[in-house]
Amino acid sequence: MWSFPEKTAFLKWRKKMNQLNNILLEGTTVNDPEVAATSITTKRRLIKFTLANDRYWRDRSGNAQQDTLFIPIQCWGDLGERCLERIRKGMSVRILGRLHMCRWESKKGERRSSVEVICTHLEYRPLSKGKAGQVEIIEDENGEAEMLSDYEVLYEF
Repeated sequence: MWSFPEKTAFLKWRKKMNQLNNILLEGTTVNDPEVAATSITTKRRLIKFTLANDRYWRDRSGNAQQDTLFIPIQCWGDLGERCLERIRKGMSVRILGRLHMCRWESKKGERRSSVEVICTHLEYRPLSKGKAGQVEIIEDENGEAEMLSDYEVLYEF
């Protein structure tokens, strides 16, 4: 059991600690990336696409089963611009990012929410035959996903 001063010190430390929010995904792009919004102040664009993640298993009868999860991906700033240029539908990609909860109210007044991944690192295999097998990497070197995703007002398309 903790004594009172130790517990107080722990609680003060815990208030300052960020909790882990990292996600690593591999899958296939369902669509070409597209511009979803633009920041009013910095003019940086938000690029979105969907990732399909397949899971395979055998049921109790030994029959092969498949489950596909479709995950919305956000890419901000320079990382998003490079994704817009290089990523295409059907490419295999590996994404490192963080989960982000989007909340809004529909036109009917209903509360809605969705979970999206804000990408900070993306690896892909080019579709061109000359580069087959090579992995290329796109990173958020400037930390734009962190700066832009939560605080900027957007023009949505």
